[in-house]
Amino acid sequence: MFGIFGKKGSVDIKIDKFDFNFNESIAGKVILKVDKPVKAKELRICLKGERTIKKKVNDKGKVRTQINKKILHDFKLVLDEEKEYYGEKEYNFEISLPDPPKNEAPGGILGDAVKFMNAMSMTQVEDKWYLEASLDVPFSGDVSKKVRLTVK
Repeated sequence: MFGIFGKKGSVDIKIDKFDFNFNESIAGKVILKVDKPVKAKELRICLKGERTIKKKVNDKGKVRTQINKKILHDFKLVLDEEKEYYGEKEYNFEISLPDPPKNEAPGGILGDAVKFMNAMSMTQVEDKWYLEASLDVPFSGDVSKKVRLTVK
């Protein structure tokens, strides 16, 4: 749905699989359907990776959760330019995954000790990877689709 103007449309992402390895390529299609003509800045697909670190901390006798987020990867591929969009069209894409993020903990015995301390302090680290396709419609809500990936 396109925001306040009520123009209907949808975007979809088609890929053959959802599990990937670092440095692997993701190939697929973005399918855009627009029921009424709409002027948009661009159609894009982004590959994003983010790390969430949740840590339990003792703050003056009260345990609270501290949450930190870090961008691991943010890549944008423009599939089509500024114009009036209407109808249904498919756009092929191919995006390469990056190298694995650098391990922030040292290796060997010291690394094992850091992992143990993180477990004892109840630190949780979660990496999320996803593709997001969107049609950038000025002064209205963008139409978009997000697909979660498993990257190892």
